[in-house]
Amino acid sequence: MKAVAYGLGDIGNDANRKRAEYLPRCNWLLSRGQRSASFLFALLLAATAALPGDARAGETSSLADSSLAVRFEDRSGWQFSASPYLWMAGVQGKVRQFNSSSVRIKSDFGQIFNELDYAFMGIIEGRRGRYSIFADVAYTKTSAKGSMPEGSLAEKIGVTSQSFSGLLGGGYTVQSTDRLHLDLIAGVRIWSVSTELNFQGGILDHVKPRDSATWVDMVAGVRGTYFFADKVYFTGWGNIGAGQANLDWDVAAGVGYKIKNNLSAMAGYRIQGVDYRKNGFEFDVIQKGPIVGITYRF
Repeated sequence: MKAVAYGLGDIGNDANRKRAEYLPRCNWLLSRGQRSASFLFALLLAATAALPGDARAGETSSLADSSLAVRFEDRSGWQFSASPYLWMAGVQGKVRQFNSSSVRIKSDFGQIFNELDYAFMGIIEGRRGRYSIFADVAYTKTSAKGSMPEGSLAEKIGVTSQSFSGLLGGGYTVQSTDRLHLDLIAGVRIWSVSTELNFQGGILDHVKPRDSATWVDMVAGVRGTYFFADKVYFTGWGNIGAGQANLDWDVAAGVGYKIKNNLSAMAGYRIQGVDYRKNGFEFDVIQKGPIVGITYRF
């Protein structure tokens, strides 16, 4: 038997087309944005716990004693998936560089197509039996307007931000039935961010300082999929952690549709936040907005 790879809309294997699969892929010191992360993460866990008993329970109460365990042991090959996606995220938060004053930025979803300069996003994954490895990368370059505190040396400010986020992780299946699939995940998220401030008006008119930082965080969480129809499913993930950043979190939920045995599509909503402050550089932002993507298994 073949193993199953997960992706944004990956929903089953050839032996069991109703097998619920995953859409891959969030930390706590409770500020306003962090409470949002905690709340959404809790909703995801509560939704899983509230699923019908026949979806949560396997053929027996123990995975090791069930026929599912035998099926996992029989799987000897790797299967892979690729999931390009588009995340139309607005950005809000604070940035700072060179120990200067913090600058508040806000870019709503309705402005994203005007302010987004470039973006690349995608997930690749390999799965063998209960185990999986995956990488989720996202690169964006945006230009947004910022406001300066009253009494500053400039009237307006433009902020150009380039950010790379790459999560390299692994997963272990803890529950799998005809309708439900649930993984525990853990990994390392690498951030690389640079900001350029373009001051307008006042003494700092036309000054364009630039600063950057790269850091690494450890995150852990859950991801899962639940079928409520033969080809339609609910999917989501939540992860949270810290490291060089004070907080690093990511929550998403959506609805998917199986187009073919090896092709599916998904649409939903994603919120991601990070709070990094070190050596005069600050990147404390929340990105949120609709996400759409496809998954191709091979």
